[in-house]
Amino acid sequence: MTDLTEPFLKPETRTHRQYEALRAHFVEGLETRKAAERFGYSLGSFRNLCTKYRRKLDLSVFFAEHKPGPKVNPEEPLRLRRDRRILELRKNFDLSVGDISRKLTDEGMPAGTTTVQRTLHQNGISKLPRRSPGRREAALRPVAAPAADARELNLAPQRLHTEFGGLFLFVSELVRLNLDQIVTDSDMPGSAMIPASHAFRSLLALKLWGLGRPPHVMADILDPGIALFAGLNVMPKRSTLTEYSGRVDPKRCLVLMDRWHRTLNSFRLPDPC
Repeated sequence: MTDLTEPFLKPETRTHRQYEALRAHFVEGLETRKAAERFGYSLGSFRNLCTKYRRKLDLSVFFAEHKPGPKVNPEEPLRLRRDRRILELRKNFDLSVGDISRKLTDEGMPAGTTTVQRTLHQNGISKLPRRSPGRREAALRPVAAPAADARELNLAPQRLHTEFGGLFLFVSELVRLNLDQIVTDSDMPGSAMIPASHAFRSLLALKLWGLGRPPHVMADILDPGIALFAGLNVMPKRSTLTEYSGRVDPKRCLVLMDRWHRTLNSFRLPDPC
């Protein structure tokens, strides 16, 4: 090997490339744009990678832990999906441990009652009180989620629990930028239920929180905080957000981005990374 530094500067595997890029940025202090260029990322992709690392949702994504035995556990992605589904079924449908176990089996993610109970316990969810057979059958019926409608937003004083409290740190800047006026002047599409500025804030919330694309929002669709940030009673469904992203005339997007960047540059806000 003629150049011992080349494997570090030009990593070949995805995990190694993530590691070297994050190390260059966070440890060596390499500028975001330069780190992205050095390791073959677009600027937006590398910023999303930095956001995911800061959240530390799953460090194994960035730093593979080597243990004796198989290098890759093929059941891990299934386990993560199964655990997420267990929590959804309890929180959204109030199902018992046995009902959740049967539901997972029907969905191709079998889990025994012990596994379900352990997952609920690890996430701080207590046991359900005893219910009559009639109440259990009612719990199994699907519940239709409410439709997003700005006119249904309740602004009366209240307390709510949200995992998206950090979004409200951006509210003062969005007011200062007069975001609603920028969207209106750009003639972006909207409706009585979801006006243009509300649709734009819904998509902006996903970007600000690092969720990336509309398909990733379904797990957080019922969180009241992200809906309040958008000015809606609930977040629009994945299909609505995806359709909105796809049906907007590109010419309108160019006008919107031009107005957005001109306004943003006038305030000289710091680089988020």
